[in-house]
Amino acid sequence: PPIMTGMGKCIGRLSVLLDYYPSAQFAGLHVAKRMGLFAKRGLELNLIAPPGAGGDEPQLVCNLQQAYDKEDGGCLASVPRLAVGTVEQNVLIPAVARGVAGKAFATVFQRSPLALGALPGTKLASAADMRGKTIGMHVDSLELMSSLLSLSGVAARVTQVQRAHKVQELLAGNVNAIQIYDCMEALELRDLLGEAPSILRLCDLATNAPEGRAIPLGYSQVIFGAKWALRPLAARAALTAFLEASAEGWQMAQANPAAAAAAILDDRAALGVVTGTKVDSVEFQQEALMRCLPYVMQTDDEKIGTINPEVWQKATYAMAITGYSPALVPQCNSLDTSLWKYSKECNQSANNSLITDGVQVSESMRKEATIRAGAFEMRVGRKPSLAIISVGKGHPHGQQRKTLFAQDERSWFNKAALCEAVGISPIEILLPENASFGAVHDAIQTLNQRADVDAIILQRPVPSTLDADVLGSYISAEKDVDDERRSSGYADGGELMASQGIFQESRDLQLDAALTGADEPLARPPTPPWLSSPAAVLPCTVVGVMHLLHRSSLINHVCEGLTVVVGRSPQLGAPLARELIKANATVVVCHSNTSFSQLRDLCLRADTLVVAAGSPGLITKDMVKPGALVINCGTTFCPDLKKLLPDVHDDVAHVARFVTPTPHGVGPTCAAALTLNTLTLAEAAARRRDLETRHKMTVSRELMRVADNVGSDIPKWSHDSCLRTDSPIIRRTFARASYRDASKLIADMTVLAERANHHPSFSINPSRTCEQEGGCDVVVELSTYSERAVTLADVAL
Repeated sequence: PPIMTGMGKCIGRLSVLLDYYPSAQFAGLHVAKRMGLFAKRGLELNLIAPPGAGGDEPQLVCNLQQAYDKEDGGCLASVPRLAVGTVEQNVLIPAVARGVAGKAFATVFQRSPLALGALPGTKLASAADMRGKTIGMHVDSLELMSSLLSLSGVAARVTQVQRAHKVQELLAGNVNAIQIYDCMEALELRDLLGEAPSILRLCDLATNAPEGRAIPLGYSQVIFGAKWALRPLAARAALTAFLEASAEGWQMAQANPAAAAAAILDDRAALGVVTGTKVDSVEFQQEALMRCLPYVMQTDDEKIGTINPEVWQKATYAMAITGYSPALVPQCNSLDTSLWKYSKECNQSANNSLITDGVQVSESMRKEATIRAGAFEMRVGRKPSLAIISVGKGHPHGQQRKTLFAQDERSWFNKAALCEAVGISPIEILLPENASFGAVHDAIQTLNQRADVDAIILQRPVPSTLDADVLGSYISAEKDVDDERRSSGYADGGELMASQGIFQESRDLQLDAALTGADEPLARPPTPPWLSSPAAVLPCTVVGVMHLLHRSSLINHVCEGLTVVVGRSPQLGAPLARELIKANATVVVCHSNTSFSQLRDLCLRADTLVVAAGSPGLITKDMVKPGALVINCGTTFCPDLKKLLPDVHDDVAHVARFVTPTPHGVGPTCAAALTLNTLTLAEAAARRRDLETRHKMTVSRELMRVADNVGSDIPKWSHDSCLRTDSPIIRRTFARASYRDASKLIADMTVLAERANHHPSFSINPSRTCEQEGGCDVVVELSTYSERAVTLADVAL
């Protein structure tokens, strides 16, 4: 490993891809570099000039990290070599939604300085002043500006301008306003024009959108890396040292702005960024720094550069529901809160041990559910809904457990209150104890068909005369909120759903491509790392456990060593083992046929032990490796003792580093997961309906366009649905004088169909009338079978 002269052993080599040229907005980094703060902490730092157009930084950083990994081990090397970058949150989130593996872990600016700049004297006080005007934006902000104007009800033209030429475009009158930062670029424009430009801050435009339809812009100059490179312990140590040095650099910059300005100019010269204007002066950079500091410095006791997860997620969901981001991105998929912790989210013990309370994690999940439910209601016009089917008296100890262990709005045994508390509408279906199998089946099928029902759960247990597994298998895969199909053995979760084309993902992606004019279908939207497919949901307990691991940063520990899962039930053990493997854990599964000696031996080797056996006290302290992480999922309720008995004996706490408590461990996260699963299904259904609506509108517009352009009889085709498949079709009846004429028409149409390799359905003389009395009709139906819809191929034919 390289040694840093006079500074001790090197702990990491970092390349930082800036999304703008060296300037006051990176003053902390420039000062830390000049003052040797990085070298002092054992870091080698390399600054990389920004790409030309911008917006590709997330992909470029991931590509760079992949190159480092192949070249010399990269993030896994003993001295890790890492690529990090800076970018707007409103650029990173859509990139992650498209499948780019970028993940934020800190920020430079606490709020966005994005603004519009116009010539002096231009009225620019609100969105209304942009009506009918042309606005020049960078390529990475085009969609953002369009969304802001759309929500404000303002019709304006948004066009792309190059960063290097946007001022010339403004001066030439080609655009009425341009994108700038309300710090350095505002000063540049002022010096060029000789007086202050008119400025409209986008954060003001966002928060003043009517009817509360706001887009929180989130954070600016977000510091991010490739998500896989944030896991190794050596890489995390290097990144933490980088953030510490940068924060100290900002404090120095605030204390001595003139020296900070000189450091900025040093790095500009090193990268060949010399303009020959006032920008190259200490005075300019010092003034720009003073305008940047309010965006950087926290107003409370937080460390410089921390990200509030709640603020982050609000901005993320706002981007998704307005269409700015192509898909919802869960917080754990876009933000690592463990590297540079936001202290108000921390609840660590005095010895800095790992988080042990599932209640705290469940509260974070409930916050997310509340945000998503509100966003769904704003987008769809109703609340998301969960249908809860109860047969008979329900769980024999449900009322007792609810009273002992959780409040109504947080209890698995009061799902209606649980849902209402986060903004989900519960639909309770209560059936009598003597309800027949047919009655329950009919209730499920009715709910499957209801458009206002997003998710369905069958309360267990059901009366002994009924088979819950078989009944659960009748819940539509699109609405199966607790993966009853897996539990029943009639499906294998995400794998079966994928094979059946669940939620018609292929169709959605092709529709997206057609509607956006893309040459290729859009990339599959990303998912939380524990989901098997974008539209599928896993059993609530599995989702709860994975949230516990990710949100409390335990997943890093799990991925470092051997994980043993005790139990292989289709509801918990088996799917949980698969999801841990997908999260890059090394997993061994023990089950009822594993001998006790084997079980004991494997448990003693486990760095992480997940117990889901349903056998109280099965795991004792002599079976646990000292310092291990122990997740207890299996519990048994004892009504006489009024206690939940865990699979893990109490004495395990004496040897393990971490043991989930019972109660208040996995249980609360399971209940919260029910709300998140409901929202995942509701959001998928809403997106599917949106695509279908957009598709129908596109086909209708294309029909009219063809009719206008070629004067054809296209409008005579009617929209309908196929009786057999219930898929959309277009239909037309052609009247012919005789059976012979009708046959010739079909033959002629068949020739055209063969050329297009697209074949209609024909019905000849469907009215069964005598041709001498009524002639002979030919009914032609067109639809694209593979898409189960009318497509432009049908229109063309």
